[in-house]
Amino acid sequence: TTGEQATVDVFAESVARSWIDQPAIARQAELAGTERHRPGTLPPNQLRALLSEQAQLIDTVHQLDIDLRHLPTAIEASTARIRTATTNRDLAVAELAEATNALDMYDRPLRRRRHEPEITNARSKTERLPDRIDQLDRSIHGETGRLDELRHDLADARRLNARRPEMQSRLHDVDSQLAEDRRIRTRQLRRNPPERITNTTGERPLKGEPIRAWDTALGYLDQHQAAHGLTAGLGPIHGPSVTRAFLHSRALAATTTNQLTQDSSIRHDNAMRIGR
Repeated sequence: TTGEQATVDVFAESVARSWIDQPAIARQAELAGTERHRPGTLPPNQLRALLSEQAQLIDTVHQLDIDLRHLPTAIEASTARIRTATTNRDLAVAELAEATNALDMYDRPLRRRRHEPEITNARSKTERLPDRIDQLDRSIHGETGRLDELRHDLADARRLNARRPEMQSRLHDVDSQLAEDRRIRTRQLRRNPPERITNTTGERPLKGEPIRAWDTALGYLDQHQAAHGLTAGLGPIHGPSVTRAFLHSRALAATTTNQLTQDSSIRHDNAMRIGR
């Protein structure tokens, strides 16, 4: 000790000071405002590739389930619309032929006067029905094209579904690699999380379920930040991993809030019992 320093002051300063020399690459990264790759974790380029592949596989399987569920129903509905339009067209064609025959029969000099209602009705139909038939023809043509596309999409979906075991196996491999990377990141950082993490999650809780939720969010957030080179927090939206990072941040907040509410309730109950 020197001067007015107490032994405890010297000890506290020693504990707080970092005595370990930094490697040049660590100091270089610090000065550049970036973080160097930590041993045991996946490098950023590999992380981005795995996260992108994971998102693509998840979206593909999800869309495949939707297609296999909805395309057969859409094909049935399209077929029914074609059938209904075809029936209506056939009726309109028959009705137009009947009206044309009526005009041929009644629209003559010696017969017009006695058959004016039939002639008027037939003329109305011959003026109206050709447009109706054209409209139905266009509808049938368009719906037939849509039906062909739906059948083509269903055939593609069924071919892709044959590869489902392969995709699910690959998704399991990717999930495992990312989960192991998150586990390592959580283990490395949870005791002394960087500010870029606590800016989003807050400080690590002290007990209970919030600790597990916080650790889970830590792994997702650090993984997302490492993949996209974010050094000051969650930052702007980048890539597919951000969705899970946000979800786990929200889960953390909700879990912590619930735990704090429970703790408050317990303290209130204890106070009431002591009061009684």
